[in-house]
Amino acid sequence: MSSHLPITPDQIADAAIGAAGAGAAIIHLHARDPVDGKPPQDPAVFERFLPRIKSSTNAVINITSGGSPHMTVQERLRPAHHFQPELASLNMGSMNFGLYPMLSRFKEFKHQ
Repeated sequence: MSSHLPITPDQIADAAIGAAGAGAAIIHLHARDPVDGKPPQDPAVFERFLPRIKSSTNAVINITSGGSPHMTVQERLRPAHHFQPELASLNMGSMNFGLYPMLSRFKEFKHQ
């Protein structure tokens, strides 16, 4: 929901490279559709920022399997299968998408 969420490939790469420069050893990455901010798990979207991050940092790349609660497990795993990162998250179910404690803080939802 944050207005600071990096959405475009350049924003994602800049944020990841900045985090590594500040000392992050692992960079957990989500791709975003630069038009609407939604989280696609299409490897082509990750391809727009992964090479720049890999060539600019020594950080361990951690690709999310989060995606969206509307995706199948197979859809959420596509980028990890495609890129074979050093590390990938393992989201076991829809419980990982619960926003319950913060629901009252937001009047409208973006990037769903």
